[in-house]
Amino acid sequence: MDQIGYVIDKKENEAIVQVRRISACGGNCKSCGGDCDAPAIVVALQNEVDASKGDYVEIVSDTRFILLSSLILYGIPASGMIVGILLGSAWFDSEVKAFGMGVLLMGVTFGFLWILDRKVFSRQKKRLTMKRVLGGDQYDDKIL
Repeated sequence: MDQIGYVIDKKENEAIVQVRRISACGGNCKSCGGDCDAPAIVVALQNEVDASKGDYVEIVSDTRFILLSSLILYGIPASGMIVGILLGSAWFDSEVKAFGMGVLLMGVTFGFLWILDRKVFSRQKKRLTMKRVLGGDQYDDKIL
């Protein structure tokens, strides 16, 4: 999954890059008829291509990692909620209490993932890299 980013700042070995998030319709709102204004996000990347402030860069991401991260982020809490509801229905006679148990277990799994992200995943190699510096202003509409 490749993206185009705009370097807004450069610090030692890092570049601060603004990347426009892709909406569900692929950024072409005319095709879906919606008025989606996907805001840009700012990321700090290793500046391996010696990009300068004001340059457009091609950013490459590991698609497998992104899909696995999405599965973990959405799948584990949803599973926690389902297990919580099933346990709550077995333990309580009230559907409201069973639902509350599901929400509680979903919150616990989110907390577990948050701690795991801070302790384990933050040490792993960055999955976004700058591939090359692009030239020209033809990328303005893709970023800003």
